[in-house]
Amino acid sequence: MSTVDSLVEAFLAIGHALEADFDRVAASLSLTAQGAAALMMLGRGDAIKMQDLAQMLACDAGNLSGSIDRLEGAALVERVVSASDRRVRLLRLTPRGRKMADKVIAASMSCAIPARLAAMTAAERESLGAFLEQVSSAKGRVTATG
Repeated sequence: MSTVDSLVEAFLAIGHALEADFDRVAASLSLTAQGAAALMMLGRGDAIKMQDLAQMLACDAGNLSGSIDRLEGAALVERVVSASDRRVRLLRLTPRGRKMADKVIAASMSCAIPARLAAMTAAERESLGAFLEQVSSAKGRVTATG
């Protein structure tokens, strides 16, 4: 097996482990993984459009609306009218939603991979971060090989 193959397998294993950990975190808080991810994204800043949130979560806005309806029903998210365009509805966290987003983040950081990252030296994390930035900048670009 080549070094490239080994690296790709490691990336896939990390992705699966992160997904499994995040599913467990979400379930422990009585959320779906998509709902927990939405709370985390909404917790990053101001109110945003459903379409923008869907893009961040790499899903369709129609698929996301059910999750947002459930979060709204639980008083974690609210739909508000945009100040700049009254035709546009934005999503934002309620105070209760902000607390839940903080719980999601805290629980996610206690999982195995974040714990391993925290155990690394600052120089190791910086080097890994630079490498991952380089690799992730190539996402979406598909090239033919062979």
